[in-house]
Amino acid sequence: LTSIKDDSVGGNSDGANEMPGDTDWNGIGISGTGELVCNYGYLSYACYHNTNTAAVRIEDGGKAVFNDSTFTGRLMGIANYGEVTVERSSFNGQGITTTNSAEIVDSIFINSGVTLSGQALLEGCNIERGSSTAVTCNGGDITIKGCDIKSTKQASFGIGIKGYGKLSIINNIFHENYYPISFTNYSDLVLNEFQGNTFVDNRYDGYHIESMGNQALIEITPMDKVYLTSGFSIAEGQEVHLTAGTKIKFLSGSITTNGKLYIDGTQTNPVYLTS
Repeated sequence: LTSIKDDSVGGNSDGANEMPGDTDWNGIGISGTGELVCNYGYLSYACYHNTNTAAVRIEDGGKAVFNDSTFTGRLMGIANYGEVTVERSSFNGQGITTTNSAEIVDSIFINSGVTLSGQALLEGCNIERGSSTAVTCNGGDITIKGCDIKSTKQASFGIGIKGYGKLSIINNIFHENYYPISFTNYSDLVLNEFQGNTFVDNRYDGYHIESMGNQALIEITPMDKVYLTSGFSIAEGQEVHLTAGTKIKFLSGSITTNGKLYIDGTQTNPVYLTS
C-alpha cells in the first residue's frame, strides 16, 4: 500500500519521475466499529485524510492487528485511540502514538519513536530515535520491558516520563542517551517495578528529575542508580521526604521549598545531596 509515485514497488506506474511524498494518499482509517488485520503489509507515503497525524488512524472502539509489517515515511505510522496489537513489525521514520490500549512486541523503530498513554505494553523492541526522545510516557498503566532504547547523547532522553499513573520499567538496555530516563511531575507516578535495567555509554548515568509534580505528599526512595537534577521547587502545602539511602546529584540549581522538606537519613544509611 503505497504512492503511485513509489517506483520501488511494481515499477514506474504513472510514466513520471516524481519523488513520492508523505501525504500522497490518505492512509487507512478504522472507525469505532471497524477492525483491521494486517499480516506482512507494507505501508508507505500515507497520511490519514491529510491530517498530518499517521498512515493508520484507529478511532475509539476500533481494533487493529499488525504482524510482520513495515511502515516507512516521515509521518507517524499508527495513531491509536482504540485497541492495537503490533508484533514483529518495523517502523522507519515513522512510529506509534497510542492513548488507549496497545501491545507492541518484538518490533523495530529506526529514526522513530513511541508515545504511550492508557494501557500499554512495550516489550522486546529495538528503538533508535536519533534527535528526539525514544519513548514518551504520558500517563496510564504502562510496562516497558526487554527493550533496547537509544536516542542521542547530545540532547535526548531514552524514556521521557511526563504523566500520571503506574509505570514498570524492567530488563531494558539504555545506551547513548543524554538521560536514560527523565521524570517530569515525579510525584504523579506510581513506580510499580524498576529492576534489571542496564545502562551503557549514556551522557549522564542516572534518573533525571525535571520537576516534583502536584501531589501533597511526595516520597523519594533509593533506586539502582542515583537521581540527577538541575534543581526543583516544593510548593506551599507540599511535603517531600527523601528516604534513607537516597542519592541526588545536582547538575546545577538548588532546592527551593515553600512547603516542607524532610531528609530522613540514618547513621548507617544517610541521604546524599551532592554534585
